[in-house]
Amino acid sequence: MQFQVDLEFDVAGLAKIAGQGQFVTVFRSVTAVVGTAAARYAEATFPVGTAAARYAEATFPVAWLAFQPLATANVLIWTDAANLYAAAAAPAPGGVIAFPFPARTHGLTPGLSSTLCDGAFRTAGVGPDPSAYRAVNAQRDFFCFGLIGEAFLNGVPRPHRPMNIQSTLLNEAVDFILDPGAITIALTNIGTDGTMMPVEAGGLPLTLSGASPTAKVGFDDSTNEFFLIGDDWRCAALTREI
Repeated sequence: MQFQVDLEFDVAGLAKIAGQGQFVTVFRSVTAVVGTAAARYAEATFPVGTAAARYAEATFPVAWLAFQPLATANVLIWTDAANLYAAAAAPAPGGVIAFPFPARTHGLTPGLSSTLCDGAFRTAGVGPDPSAYRAVNAQRDFFCFGLIGEAFLNGVPRPHRPMNIQSTLLNEAVDFILDPGAITIALTNIGTDGTMMPVEAGGLPLTLSGASPTAKVGFDDSTNEFFLIGDDWRCAALTREI
């Protein structure tokens, strides 16, 4: 399934974003489930140590796409397809995710389980959750996994962009549940795809679906906020200003 967001800016908004060195940053919605419920609770309640480090890696958002708009009209297109990647370690907040190991990019669908061993995804089987992408760590402790997805920005492909990252222990599995039509659009100072954000970025959440696969988004340069075009109060305010 294909989704599309049209991003519209006026000339003043473009100049403001460029002048401040800001970037339009897009985030995807991925839920990662590792280990038992009790283990996940323990990771969430202790702020230091290895378990907490794994939890912290999961909580920092990842900038799927980051770009400076160069035109008043921009078109972002993506699909519900996703693939697995593996990384030796998670970067520090503000760092860019690197995954030198070959990604599992062929024939991956929700419900499949893939095992990473000797630096490659070597096996695939059926996982326990038909809605989840499963990765099994047969490499070593604290190896990281996540989902990657492709986008087209103004017709130019941007392949293999990480959506998230999650650390695992040896012989541990992680299930990734993707909401394919859900994104958040924010304005940040992060200019590189795949950057682990140091803080939550806020922004405008959108949830597209098969019944509503497209949306139009504008940028209000008086408040520095993105808004859904069709929002009656916002459009009325802009009409009054014009």
